[in-house]
Amino acid sequence: MDKNVRHHPIGDGKKIKGVGKPNLKLDIHQSPCCVQVFAAKGKQNQVSKKLGVSAKPAEAKKCKSFTSMPIAPGQWMLVAHKYDSKFAQKIKREVEGIGYVSQQDNSRTGVRVSGEKTFELMERLCRLNLRKTKKDFFASTPIGQINALIHHTKNKTFDIYIHAGFGQSFWETITHTASQFGYKVGSR
Repeated sequence: MDKNVRHHPIGDGKKIKGVGKPNLKLDIHQSPCCVQVFAAKGKQNQVSKKLGVSAKPAEAKKCKSFTSMPIAPGQWMLVAHKYDSKFAQKIKREVEGIGYVSQQDNSRTGVRVSGEKTFELMERLCRLNLRKTKKDFFASTPIGQINALIHHTKNKTFDIYIHAGFGQSFWETITHTASQFGYKVGSR
Protein backbone atom coordinates (compact mmCIF):
# COMPACT_ATOMS: atom_id res chain seq x y z
CA MET A 1 0.00 0.00 0.00
CA ASP A 2 1.34 3.40 -0.93
CA LYS A 3 2.65 5.41 2.04
CA ASN A 4 0.23 8.25 1.14
CA VAL A 5 -2.83 6.05 1.58
CA ARG A 6 -4.01 6.05 5.18
CA HIS A 7 -6.14 2.92 5.07
CA HIS A 8 -7.08 0.10 2.75
CA PRO A 9 -10.46 0.65 1.05
CA ILE A 10 -11.76 -2.67 2.41
CA GLY A 11 -9.87 -2.98 5.69
CA ASP A 12 -6.80 -4.69 7.04
CA GLY A 13 -8.26 -8.20 7.30
CA LYS A 14 -7.24 -8.42 10.97
CA LYS A 15 -10.18 -6.73 12.66
CA ILE A 16 -12.82 -8.13 10.32
CA LYS A 17 -14.51 -11.29 11.55
CA GLY A 18 -16.04 -14.02 9.44
CA VAL A 19 -19.52 -15.49 9.77
CA GLY A 20 -20.56 -19.07 10.48
CA LYS A 21 -18.64 -22.26 9.74
CA PRO A 22 -16.00 -21.15 7.20
CA ASN A 23 -16.70 -22.81 3.86
CA LEU A 24 -15.03 -19.84 2.16
CA LYS A 25 -11.94 -17.75 2.74
CA LEU A 26 -11.84 -14.11 1.67
CA ASP A 27 -8.27 -12.81 1.58
CA ILE A 28 -7.91 -9.06 1.23
CA HIS A 29 -5.08 -8.15 -1.11
CA GLN A 30 -3.34 -5.42 0.88
CA SER A 31 -1.02 -4.05 -1.78
CA PRO A 32 -1.95 -5.05 -5.30
CA CYS A 33 0.91 -3.81 -7.43
CA CYS A 34 -0.86 -3.25 -10.75
CA VAL A 35 -0.24 -1.48 -14.02
CA GLN A 36 -2.37 -1.20 -17.10
CA VAL A 37 -0.47 -1.49 -20.38
CA PHE A 38 -1.74 -0.08 -23.67
CA ALA A 39 -0.12 -1.00 -26.99
CA ALA A 40 0.46 1.86 -29.40
CA LYS A 41 -1.53 1.66 -32.64
CA GLY A 42 -0.37 -1.35 -34.65
CA LYS A 43 2.05 -2.50 -31.90
CA GLN A 44 -0.08 -5.09 -30.06
CA ASN A 45 2.01 -8.07 -31.17
CA GLN A 46 5.27 -6.29 -30.31
CA VAL A 47 4.07 -5.45 -26.79
CA SER A 48 2.75 -8.99 -26.32
CA LYS A 49 6.08 -10.49 -27.40
CA LYS A 50 8.24 -8.01 -25.44
CA LEU A 51 6.38 -8.62 -22.16
CA GLY A 52 5.67 -12.30 -22.82
CA VAL A 53 1.93 -11.77 -22.31
CA SER A 54 -0.97 -13.49 -24.04
CA ALA A 55 -3.03 -11.61 -26.59
CA LYS A 56 -5.78 -14.25 -26.41
CA PRO A 57 -9.06 -13.04 -24.91
CA ALA A 58 -10.10 -14.58 -21.56
CA GLU A 59 -6.61 -16.04 -20.91
CA ALA A 60 -4.45 -14.78 -18.09
CA LYS A 61 -0.79 -15.71 -18.18
CA LYS A 62 1.62 -16.12 -15.29
CA CYS A 63 4.94 -14.57 -16.27
CA LYS A 64 8.20 -14.48 -14.29
CA SER A 65 7.34 -11.61 -11.95
CA PHE A 66 3.70 -10.81 -12.74
CA THR A 67 0.41 -12.17 -14.05
CA SER A 68 -1.04 -10.57 -17.16
CA MET A 69 -4.74 -10.30 -17.88
CA PRO A 70 -5.96 -9.09 -21.29
CA ILE A 71 -8.72 -6.53 -20.72
CA ALA A 72 -9.21 -5.42 -24.35
CA PRO A 73 -7.35 -5.81 -27.66
CA GLY A 74 -3.91 -4.29 -27.05
CA GLN A 75 -4.58 -3.69 -23.33
CA TRP A 76 -3.46 -5.73 -20.32
CA MET A 77 -3.67 -5.48 -16.55
CA LEU A 78 -0.40 -6.69 -15.01
CA VAL A 79 -0.34 -7.67 -11.33
CA ALA A 80 3.08 -8.20 -9.73
CA HIS A 81 3.52 -11.40 -7.73
CA LYS A 82 4.95 -9.34 -4.87
CA TYR A 83 4.94 -5.64 -4.14
CA ASP A 84 7.55 -3.66 -6.06
CA SER A 85 7.49 0.13 -5.88
CA LYS A 86 9.36 0.31 -9.19
CA PHE A 87 7.11 -2.14 -11.05
CA ALA A 88 5.44 0.52 -13.23
CA GLN A 89 8.82 2.05 -14.14
CA LYS A 90 10.23 -1.34 -15.14
CA ILE A 91 7.24 -2.11 -17.39
CA LYS A 92 7.35 1.40 -18.86
CA ARG A 93 10.99 0.85 -19.90
CA GLU A 94 10.05 -2.48 -21.51
CA VAL A 95 7.33 -0.97 -23.72
CA GLU A 96 8.91 2.39 -24.44
CA GLY A 97 8.15 3.38 -28.03
CA ILE A 98 5.58 0.62 -28.53
CA GLY A 99 3.17 1.15 -25.64
CA TYR A 100 2.06 3.15 -22.63
CA VAL A 101 1.74 2.34 -18.92
CA SER A 102 -0.74 3.56 -16.32
CA GLN A 103 0.11 2.78 -12.70
CA GLN A 104 -2.92 1.31 -10.89
CA ASP A 105 -1.55 0.58 -7.37
CA ASN A 106 -3.80 3.02 -5.54
CA SER A 107 -6.78 2.69 -7.85
CA ARG A 108 -7.30 -1.08 -7.55
CA THR A 109 -8.00 -3.41 -4.67
CA GLY A 110 -8.42 -7.13 -4.64
CA VAL A 111 -9.91 -10.11 -2.84
CA ARG A 112 -8.98 -13.77 -3.24
CA VAL A 113 -11.96 -16.11 -2.84
CA SER A 114 -11.24 -19.76 -2.07
CA GLY A 115 -12.85 -22.74 -0.39
CA GLU A 116 -15.45 -25.46 -0.80
CA LYS A 117 -18.29 -23.09 -1.72
CA THR A 118 -16.33 -20.85 -4.11
CA PHE A 119 -18.37 -21.69 -7.19
CA GLU A 120 -21.66 -21.29 -5.33
CA LEU A 121 -20.58 -17.84 -4.15
CA MET A 122 -19.40 -16.79 -7.61
CA GLU A 123 -22.70 -17.97 -9.15
CA ARG A 124 -24.55 -15.61 -6.86
CA LEU A 125 -22.17 -12.71 -7.47
CA CYS A 126 -21.89 -12.73 -11.27
CA ARG A 127 -23.65 -14.03 -14.39
CA LEU A 128 -20.73 -16.06 -15.72
CA ASN A 129 -20.71 -19.85 -15.48
CA LEU A 130 -17.32 -20.19 -13.81
CA ARG A 131 -17.66 -23.92 -13.07
CA LYS A 132 -16.61 -24.68 -16.64
CA THR A 133 -13.61 -22.38 -16.61
CA LYS A 134 -10.06 -23.62 -16.31
CA LYS A 135 -7.05 -22.26 -14.49
CA ASP A 136 -6.02 -18.86 -15.85
CA PHE A 137 -9.46 -18.01 -17.22
CA PHE A 138 -9.94 -14.26 -17.03
CA ALA A 139 -12.99 -12.03 -17.50
CA SER A 140 -14.33 -8.60 -16.78
CA THR A 141 -17.88 -8.72 -15.42
CA PRO A 142 -20.17 -6.79 -13.06
CA ILE A 143 -20.46 -7.93 -9.46
CA GLY A 144 -23.20 -6.05 -7.65
CA GLN A 145 -23.11 -3.35 -10.35
CA ILE A 146 -19.35 -2.92 -9.87
CA ASN A 147 -17.05 -3.82 -12.73
CA ALA A 148 -14.69 -6.57 -11.60
CA LEU A 149 -11.72 -8.34 -13.14
CA ILE A 150 -11.93 -12.05 -12.27
CA HIS A 151 -8.96 -14.41 -12.57
CA HIS A 152 -9.39 -18.16 -11.97
CA THR A 153 -5.99 -18.83 -10.38
CA LYS A 154 -6.41 -22.48 -9.39
CA ASN A 155 -9.10 -24.98 -8.44
CA LYS A 156 -11.80 -23.23 -6.40
CA THR A 157 -9.76 -20.02 -6.17
CA PHE A 158 -10.46 -16.68 -7.84
CA ASP A 159 -8.72 -13.32 -7.56
CA ILE A 160 -11.11 -10.42 -8.01
CA TYR A 161 -9.87 -6.87 -8.70
CA ILE A 162 -12.09 -3.81 -8.55
CA HIS A 163 -11.62 -0.04 -8.52
CA ALA A 164 -10.64 0.95 -4.99
CA GLY A 165 -13.34 3.62 -4.81
CA PHE A 166 -15.91 0.82 -4.84
CA GLY A 167 -14.02 -1.22 -2.23
CA GLN A 168 -16.44 -0.80 0.67
CA SER A 169 -19.54 -1.42 -1.45
CA PHE A 170 -17.92 -4.48 -3.03
CA TRP A 171 -16.90 -5.80 0.39
CA GLU A 172 -20.45 -5.44 1.68
CA THR A 173 -21.78 -7.30 -1.38
CA ILE A 174 -19.31 -10.16 -1.16
CA THR A 175 -19.55 -10.64 2.62
CA HIS A 176 -23.35 -10.47 2.58
CA THR A 177 -23.44 -13.14 -0.12
CA ALA A 178 -20.69 -15.23 1.52
CA SER A 179 -22.56 -15.23 4.83
CA GLN A 180 -24.94 -17.79 3.28
CA PHE A 181 -22.07 -20.29 3.29
CA GLY A 182 -19.91 -19.15 6.20
CA TYR A 183 -16.56 -17.45 5.65
CA LYS A 184 -13.38 -16.34 7.34
CA VAL A 185 -11.29 -13.30 6.44
CA GLY A 186 -7.55 -13.16 5.89
CA SER A 187 -5.00 -10.93 4.31
CA ARG A 188 -2.29 -11.49 1.73
